Amino acid sequence: MIADERIIALYEARDEEAIRLTEEKYRGLMFSVARNVTGDPSCAEECVQDALYAAWQGIPPAPLSLPAFLTRLVRRRAIDRVRERNSVKRGGGELPLIIEELDECVPDRIRSGFTDDLALKEIVSDFTGSLEGLEKKLFIGRYFCSLSVKELAEMHGLSRGAVKMRLVRTRKKLRETLEKECITI
Repeated sequence: MIADERIIALYEARDEEAIRLTEEKYRGLMFSVARNVTGDPSCAEECVQDALYAAWQGIPPAPLSLPAFLTRLVRRRAIDRVRERNSVKRGGGELPLIIEELDECVPDRIRSGFTDDLALKEIVSDFTGSLEGLEKKLFIGRYFCSLSVKELAEMHGLSRGAVKMRLVRTRKKLRETLEKECITI
């Protein structure tokens, strides 16, 4: 498997081989994230292609983590597609539920789609990095990969109630972390 550093170097050299290698290595991950957000395989495929184009446009500067950079790009595109779809037809999908859950602990400038407030991003990133084990898997699965509570329960052999309770506790910890850092909700 080709190293991420080599792929990034190809992007920086503006070599189109970077796109092919990125798709070869990360297409599955990107498609999975987009499909989980949109619930639609054909829409997810469009999001992957849009994200690959955005990667081409967005590098340099080199990201610290290529997979994180790519999943963020594809997730943004997928969220935009869901918002478009839901602006015409309200309800449906997992994303509105996720946004509602985050209302209690995350400032609107984060929920509105990856704010440019670097300090805030860093706090949320550090918080996510501080989580361990099942707590981390559930939090990332729900709020970064847009998995349903049912999917998480099945994946981890838990009841839906247990998953919901763990997510409530983790959101409470996030809120407390943000308040300690003087981030108003």
